[in-house]
Amino acid sequence: MEFPKILFIGPPGAGKGTQAEYFEESYKIMHISTGDIARNAFVNKDPLVLEYEDDVQNNGKLLPDNILFQLLDNKIRIIKLLPYFQGYILDGAVRTLNQAEYVLENNLANFVFFFDIPKEEAIKRLNIRYRLERRSDDKPEVIEKRFVEYYEKTTPAISFLSNNFPKYFRIDASRSIELIRRNLCNLIL
Repeated sequence: MEFPKILFIGPPGAGKGTQAEYFEESYKIMHISTGDIARNAFVNKDPLVLEYEDDVQNNGKLLPDNILFQLLDNKIRIIKLLPYFQGYILDGAVRTLNQAEYVLENNLANFVFFFDIPKEEAIKRLNIRYRLERRSDDKPEVIEKRFVEYYEKTTPAISFLSNNFPKYFRIDASRSIELIRRNLCNLIL
């Protein structure tokens, strides 16, 4: 099996993180969530992100690409030094066309999975997660802003990825966790 460099893309609440966590635990394929990286950077008062905190945490905006790339590159560099991991999954790493081009140009993915789910289903999941985890970016007033950003900025990236990656797959993310997991295992492993 080739070293899997996997990209999960899709709207908020599509289940990308749930699947990525499973692959990390079961197959030593590290889950790299750019959302988690950004949240940790804010918690740790990383000077790279401080000026964007209000926009990202409270207004559903995205970090500028150059900042995201620096955080992502740092994380990937660390992972490559850890012998335990047998690959990685980028979760939320591509939300704009520029980011999709960056992934292609820097050979950061050899598999791309688009998690396709109706908006209404995704919003139900985000509301449940907010009640359980209290993530600031899942507040009901922020969710709609996140979807506006997603449709405006991520749709062109999805089109670019589907046209430029031979191992691009659409996943019906409205199905059960187990069905999605089996589908992913069949395609990756």
